[in-house]
Order: sequence, then structure tokens, then C-alpha cells
Amino acid sequence: MKGKDNWRVVVVEPVDRTGESYRMLREAGCEVILGRDGWDYPGDAYTEDEIIELCRGADAIIARSRDRYSRRLIESLPNLRVISKHGAGTDSIDVKAATERGVIVANTPLHAPLVAEHTVAMILAIMKRLKEADLMVQSGSWKGPTFESTPVREKVIGIFGFGRIGMEVAKRLQGWEAQILAYDPFVKEELFQQSNVQRCAALNEMLDRVDILSINANLTEETRHIIGEEALRRLKKTAFVVNTARGGIIDEKALINALKEGRISGAALDVFEKEPPDPSSELLKMENVILTPHMSSRVPGMFWLLTRTTTENLLAALKGEVPKYVKNPEVIDAWLRRFGKG
Repeated sequence: MKGKDNWRVVVVEPVDRTGESYRMLREAGCEVILGRDGWDYPGDAYTEDEIIELCRGADAIIARSRDRYSRRLIESLPNLRVISKHGAGTDSIDVKAATERGVIVANTPLHAPLVAEHTVAMILAIMKRLKEADLMVQSGSWKGPTFESTPVREKVIGIFGFGRIGMEVAKRLQGWEAQILAYDPFVKEELFQQSNVQRCAALNEMLDRVDILSINANLTEETRHIIGEEALRRLKKTAFVVNTARGGIIDEKALINALKEGRISGAALDVFEKEPPDPSSELLKMENVILTPHMSSRVPGMFWLLTRTTTENLLAALKGEVPKYVKNPEVIDAWLRRFGKG
């Protein structure tokens, strides 16, 4: 087992403008290897071979969402004990492969209330047609008899994914005189009851009923493109789709077709299959679509809080302690026998 002054930590994408977290790592005895420079989508993601070469000999990796941490990568790093994710989503990491190799995947699920706030704001913005109304007034026009918004009252709002964020969304929607449904096969019945939310037994059951679909699920192989052509055809023509989770959950081509053909009324997206979206994407030109740049948790101090927690998770793992947040807890017993204190 490696000890103090021997841990090799690879920071694949930049996470700290101040350098404070890197100082924390070095003071704990880590050799810090920094990957690319720059911020906010600095060029293309690494190829698999490039990231494997960068991480060679790593005991720990700090990851963001830009690059992929594949089975081949994980299996090529015999010293690896932890991948510490800056943010909650771990869809860029092969968690199954990490678990099989006895590697802890830690994340930082700190931003659920912020994402929930953004979700509710987008629901209101798309239903109240705020984008169109703002452009109308700024262009010197005024409301006409055909310009009407959609009330939330007495509508059916469906939440796909009832984890931390989905529950926070439901909490904020209580009192709006709307009926709230949710679908998540991995959440216990009592949590739906405690949230005063009606549980749907199947996703299609919820899609058939909703006026607003809020996507708050994780991106997995099972959920990738789950909101595609078939799912969108189940929605009412008056329905709205809001996605603040991961872009890949929606098949964007199918969404564009549904919007162009008037099969749904509008969409509000904070996330995209490719980020930033292609400048030629038809989504960028649609009046009944509201787009924001993956900013739901961008508030003062949050990025540093994520960075500090990511660093603390990583240092705990290197010291033989269980990090505060672990995505694959089933690995902990075996991991403690291999690396743990005592």
C-alpha cells in the first residue's frame, strides 16, 4: 500500500481557479498531475488513449463530466482506489467496472435544491411564454388577443426521476393546485407518500397523463434516449417538456420533430446531448423552446463548495477512510479490507 508523499492524483479537467484544492492535496502528500488548461469547454474531450496515458500510475482521479472513464481505463490503472467526481452525475464513469475493480466512485450531490429551483423556473417560463413575451415587448409590439399563456393551476405535472432533485422539485410545486405524479422504480413507496406525490407504476402511464414532464433522472444505459419518438407521441399536444437532468435522456432529433410538427407545445432545456449544442441545431431557432447553458447550480460559492467536497472525498479515500458521498456503497466492505485504517 502506498503511503504519504506517494499518492499520485490526476486532475483531468480544471476544478479550481484559486489553486486552494491543489494546495490541500499537496499538503496531504499528493503528487498532483493537472490535465488540460482553461475553463468552460476548453476544446474537445480527450480520446480514451490520451486519458489513459494521462492517468497512468494514478492512485486517484478528480473527474468532471467532459471526459469518459471507461472500463478499459479503470482496468489499466492497478493502483487506482478512488474516482472523485466534481458534481453529482456519474454517467461519464463506468461505475460497474469501478465496483468490480474495488474502486470507490465518490460524487458531490450538493446542488439538489438549486437544480429544483431552476426546474420550477423553467416550468413557469415556458408555460407563461416569457421568452416570446419579452421579445414581443422589446420589438415594440404589445399583446394581441391570440397571445395567451398556460396556467399551472389544475395541471398534471409528472416528475421522471424521484431522487434528491425530483423530491425537491415536488416540494416546490406543492401548493400550486396542480396534481403531481412521479415515476422512479428505484424509490420506496413511503417516500412518494411522504412527498404527497402520486406514484406511477410505469413511465408510459405517466406520459399519457401529464401536461408538464419534468426530467430529473440519472443518465444510464437504460435511460439514454428513453424520451424518444415513442415517448413523445404519448404526450398531449398541449404538453411541455422540461429537462434539467442530462441531455442524453432525450433523443433531441425526436424532440425537434415533435416540436416542428406541433405534437407538443414547447420545451425548456438546461442540458443537451452535446454541450455546447451545435450552432446549427434547430432548437436554437425555435420560439417555443427556452434554453439555458447547463447553469442550474451556478450560484456564488457553489463551484468552490463542489471543489472542496470533491477534494475531501478523495483525501478521505486515500487515507483509508470512507468518503462522505459514495456512489457505489457495495464496494466499501472489500475496499476497507484492502485500504482501510486498522
